Amino acid sequence: MKLFLIITLMLSVMACSTSLQAQKPIKLEALYGININENSIVVKVYSFGCTKAKDFSIEEQDGALSIIRAKMDRCRKMPELVSIRLPFHKQLNDYQVLNPIKKPKPKQKNKLHTAR
Repeated sequence: MKLFLIITLMLSVMACSTSLQAQKPIKLEALYGININENSIVVKVYSFGCTKAKDFSIEEQDGALSIIRAKMDRCRKMPELVSIRLPFHKQLNDYQVLNPIKKPKPKQKNKLHTAR
């Protein structure tokens, strides 16, 4: 009886520890611009050709906003900045955005090479 109780206890502890390990930490999407309006948030992100607004969600807690990309863009197009409009009902005047804000990479000019 004691052996059965010990095995049951061990199995339940192992099950709890694996469920905690299975949770992935949320990686916040880098934003290259953000504008919070009365009815929406417009963010600039890099796209490889398949980024859509439905791929993102907004989490708001105590005035802190997180923009989360739920679906990765797996297309292979050359990356470009795109504006994504997400529905949002503004309730406060000030929000803290938890996502990293980055400067866009400068576009490289095509250099013309001529033979001499």
